[in-house]
Amino acid sequence: MRLSIRFARRAALALLVVSNTAMADPQWCTGKVQRVLHEVNGAVSVFMSYRNDWTYLCSTESVRGGVPVAVCKSWLASSQLAISTNMTAVVQYPEAPACHLLPSYNNAPAPSYFQLVSPTVQ
Repeated sequence: MRLSIRFARRAALALLVVSNTAMADPQWCTGKVQRVLHEVNGAVSVFMSYRNDWTYLCSTESVRGGVPVAVCKSWLASSQLAISTNMTAVVQYPEAPACHLLPSYNNAPAPSYFQLVSPTVQ
């Protein structure tokens, strides 16, 4: 009996942890764009201060995660502007883990928007 109670407690704890990590909320990830990568295949990735790793944003060649090519090209220009002017960027994800836990590279969810914040507002 004691073994089954212990097993039940561990199973309940494991289920709680799994269900908690599976749920994702909207995230507004704010930080400095430290690097921008635009690959020959059109992939646009940014290296953000809140993450300290590469995060795939979109593609300038095809729709990815609902992000149209024209929007991606705008985000590419905005991310380059953020670097050259030291502006802060806000990247919004409709469903994602905490910003520092975002999957890296092309495993990242597609963002909803890429916003620049004026240095005077910060």
